[in-house]
Amino acid sequence: MRTEMFDMIAETAIRDVVLYDGQCGLCSGWVRVWIGLLGAHGIGVAPLQTPGVAEKIGVRDETELLSEFRLLAADGSVHSGVDVYLFVGRKIAWARPLAWLGALPGIYHLMRAGYGFFRRNRYAISKHCGLRCELPPRPQGPRGRAADAHGEADAGVRSAPAAFARSAAAWLPLLILPMAVASLAHALPPWAFMWLLAFALYAGCKWLTWRKACDAGVRAWPERHLAYLFAWPGMNARTFLAGREDLAVSERAWRAAIFKTLLGAVFVWVLARAVEPRNLTLAAWLGMTGAILILHFGLFHVLALAWQSAHVPAPPIMRAPLLARSLGDFWSARWNLAMRDLVHAYVLAPLRRRVGVPLATMSVFLLSGLIHELVISVPARAGYGLPTAYFTLQGAGVLFERSHAGRALGLAHGWRGRCFALGVTALPVFALFHPPFVEAVIVPFMRALGAL
Repeated sequence: MRTEMFDMIAETAIRDVVLYDGQCGLCSGWVRVWIGLLGAHGIGVAPLQTPGVAEKIGVRDETELLSEFRLLAADGSVHSGVDVYLFVGRKIAWARPLAWLGALPGIYHLMRAGYGFFRRNRYAISKHCGLRCELPPRPQGPRGRAADAHGEADAGVRSAPAAFARSAAAWLPLLILPMAVASLAHALPPWAFMWLLAFALYAGCKWLTWRKACDAGVRAWPERHLAYLFAWPGMNARTFLAGREDLAVSERAWRAAIFKTLLGAVFVWVLARAVEPRNLTLAAWLGMTGAILILHFGLFHVLALAWQSAHVPAPPIMRAPLLARSLGDFWSARWNLAMRDLVHAYVLAPLRRRVGVPLATMSVFLLSGLIHELVISVPARAGYGLPTAYFTLQGAGVLFERSHAGRALGLAHGWRGRCFALGVTALPVFALFHPPFVEAVIVPFMRALGAL
C-alpha cells in the first residue's frame, strides 16, 4: 500500500522532513531520541524506504539513496549528510551557534570526514552493538556454498585479521582526527586551533572507549549509545552504557553545580574585564579559571546530575579536588576522572603488568604531558617542554609520596598530605599554562568572547 506521506505532511505544521535509513538501527535510534525536538520545530521524520521518497528527492539508485541522511526542505531543496545537521541546527535557537561554527570551512571539512567514516561503518556499528537493523543481503555466487562449507576451517585463520581490523577501527579516529586538524593550523586563529584540536583528541578517545565497550559485549538501548557519544564527557563507557544507579540527587548538588557555572561566568565577563586595564595577564588567568569553572566544574556537573536523575551512573568528572588528602588522591580520584579512566584502562593497567607500578605511573604522567603539549604549546607555537616538565614533576611527586621517605613524612594523608598536594600541583602551574600560551591563545580567545 502506498504511503501518502507528503500529502499528510502538507496538512500539518511540518515544513521540512528528515529522511533516514529505516534498516539501520543507529539511524533509527537517532530518530527516536530527537523526534520530539524536531517536531516541535516543524521538522518531520520518515524512512528513506517510504514509497515516493526516491522520486521526490530525485535519487533512483537504492544504494545511493540509503547512503546517508537526507532532508527535504519546504522549498523543495534536498540536503544530505552533514548539511542535514547544519540545516536542523539553524532551526533550533540553542543549536544555532554550533551550526554557525560547523559552517566554517575547516570545521565543516572535518565534520564531513568524520561523518563519512561513520557513514561507511554504520551497519557494522549497529550490528556490533546489538542495535536492531537489517544488514544488506550477503552476495551469493557459485562459490557461496563452498565458502560456507569451509567456514569453520577458515575461522582460525580469519580471527587474527578480524581482531586487528576491530582494533584498527577503534584506534583510527584518534590518529586521523588530530592529523586532520593539524592541517588547518595556519588557517585558524591559535585559540580556535586549540579548541578544535582538543575536541579532535576528545572525539577520538570517546570513539575508542565506546568501540572497546562494544567489543567487550556491552549491550544497551540505542538512546544510551547516542547519549554516551554526544551527551556525556566521561570515558567510563561500560558503566555508562550498561549500568543503572538509583541515586537521589539533592537540591544542594543542583545549586552547587549551577553556582559554579555562574561563578565561572563572573570570572570571565566581570572580573577579567575589570582587571584587564591594569593587568592583562591576570585578566587572562581569571578568564581561564572562569572557563574551567564553567565547563569542567559547572556544566559537566549539571550534566552528571541530569544523568543521575535518569538512573544512569555518571559521576562528576571533577570530584572536589581541593579536598584531596594527598597528591595521589588528587590525580587518581578527584581531578578530571574522564582522563583518569582513559589512561588507567589503556596505559596504566597494561604497563603495570609488564614494567611495574613506578614506570607505569611515570608513563601515564609523561603521556599527559605530551597531550598538553599538543593543546597548549603547539597552538601557542612556543613553550615546548614546559607542560611535559610539569607532569613529570607530578609523577615524581606521586612516587615520592608513596616511597618510604614520603610515608615517614606523612605525605599520603592528613594536613601534610594536603599541603604537599596543593604545593606540587599549584605552585608550578605557570609552567603548564605558560606565558606564550596565555598571550597567544587565552588573551585572543577572551577577546573573541567579548570578555576583554
